[in-house]
Amino acid sequence: MKVSKLKQSEEEYKQLLLEKSLMIENLQEKVVSCEMSQIITKEDKKTYSSSTRIIIYHCLELNVPVDAIAQVLRVCLSVIGINFEDLPTSSTISQMAREMGVIAELQVAEAIIESEAVTLSFDATTIKGSHINEVHFSTKEQSLTASVTAIPGGKTEDYVQHVKDTIDGIAHEARKALSRLNSAIPSAVFGSDCRAANLLYAISKLRYKAKGDPSEFKQFLKNHSLSCSTFPGYVGNRLYVLFYGQNALSFIRRVIAEPDFVQLAEHDAFGRPLMQHDETLIALHIVDHVNIEQLNEVINKVANATLTVILRQYERYIDGNLSSLTNELMQAASSAPAHNIWAKRTLGLFDAMARRAAPNAEITYVDGKAKAKVNKSLNWLYSKSITEQDNIVKFSIARANTLRSLAKTRRLRRDNYFEASGKWTEERHG
Repeated sequence: MKVSKLKQSEEEYKQLLLEKSLMIENLQEKVVSCEMSQIITKEDKKTYSSSTRIIIYHCLELNVPVDAIAQVLRVCLSVIGINFEDLPTSSTISQMAREMGVIAELQVAEAIIESEAVTLSFDATTIKGSHINEVHFSTKEQSLTASVTAIPGGKTEDYVQHVKDTIDGIAHEARKALSRLNSAIPSAVFGSDCRAANLLYAISKLRYKAKGDPSEFKQFLKNHSLSCSTFPGYVGNRLYVLFYGQNALSFIRRVIAEPDFVQLAEHDAFGRPLMQHDETLIALHIVDHVNIEQLNEVINKVANATLTVILRQYERYIDGNLSSLTNELMQAASSAPAHNIWAKRTLGLFDAMARRAAPNAEITYVDGKAKAKVNKSLNWLYSKSITEQDNIVKFSIARANTLRSLAKTRRLRRDNYFEASGKWTEERHG
């Protein structure tokens, strides 16, 4: 009798244990479901969480169309048993692309802060009728894009303003975001100010060409039946240009001595043969209604001015401060890249994204995606702790709103330039 009751109690215990185990598993599933739901819910019923945004950042980096991202999230979440309808709209997702750009800027700021020598470089091209300028920083280990945007034209002040805006944005805004980490991040940057401000002292070289193709320049050539290769582009850094330019010295000196030589030469200043049947060359050789003495005087002055500039540039390398390699010079130039391929790669990616984007997509949207992708900013973000990731994403939200306002100011300035010059185009927006 006792044995029978004992067996019965044992069976009841096993049954109860099984029921409790099932209840525990059910509760665990609910906990996991709640945790997963928390990933995609809004933290304050207004702002999407950092985890949600990082998922969307990945979708944008992988070129998932903005209109399709919400549906992709909904389907993926439903597969793992999560039903969530309050997903971001297309406009909200577009704004998150700008946040990616801010994260890329913070990545650039950190790289500058941690480096002893930094080189700032820039390059420009024309995309969809707009003059696009790219600014990037190079250290010994890597190059990182800081900004890609449209500028009014190819004037010196346009480049200066863009470079100033880029540096000011990094120095001023990054200081706020990184102030909490100032005591934790080791810095080799010279200066007694905070690390975000000291980055200005770390910029050891500004490669500045002070020229560029004005907006609509290629279209101007086409309208006048001129080949776009009439003015060939040059890929290289300042050193390449100097060594390439020295080939023209003998030609320029002969032109100074004999201005008529320009009309008789069968080769250009660099030794390349001229196409004698080219319509442009033939037109330049027509001097029937030209005062030859005045023409020769103009040619002589232009050649003299060109020679003066070239010799002044060479003087630094022959007898000036660049003629001998000191330790200080080697240290300052250690981050200088030997080419500008990084800029070409970034502009190529920007061009591809701009052509793939909607016609009304703003420059800041494409800028954020392009520089975050080329810099691999999400990998950099993952290298931080969860708390740091959250702080970086929250900062990027506020900064992206500021950048959107700044982009409107730039667009108005560019539109005023087009209006003043009468060069309106359907593709001026950005």
